[in-house]
Amino acid sequence: MEPRLLHIDFNPSSSITLIERIIRNCGWDVVVAYNKKTALSLTVKEEPNFVLIDLCPEANDCIPELRNMYIGPIIATGNSEADQELKSYYNLYLTKPIDSHEFIKLFIDTRILINKSGSDKQTLLAWISGYQKTAPGNTTSLDIEAT
Repeated sequence: MEPRLLHIDFNPSSSITLIERIIRNCGWDVVVAYNKKTALSLTVKEEPNFVLIDLCPEANDCIPELRNMYIGPIIATGNSEADQELKSYYNLYLTKPIDSHEFIKLFIDTRILINKSGSDKQTLLAWISGYQKTAPGNTTSLDIEAT
């Protein structure tokens, strides 16, 4: 069974299709939500290994409730350090434009970990908390812009 990611983005665009394709190519099943109600419902129904959420005003309302009901790792993406005010709700923050090599490495490494240890969320939380980004200057960026 493939690991599952819940991708929450309140402003769907063509970049979402690119992100989903990259994650699926890394061996993941991707479930998508475009609003708070669907996101919270899918969190319970689909039991994802990870949640990827794009921070925006709508996410500011969703992410505290999401964190209260979901014990697994939450990866947040955003456009600025201003999003850091929600830091207590997520485990890893990726600034846009997202570094494509870093992003791919993150999901391949995590899939390998899940295949070795199962989908234990505490193991995933410990691992993602210690996740180190690749060295700057060694990678290229995806053309993922703010919507």
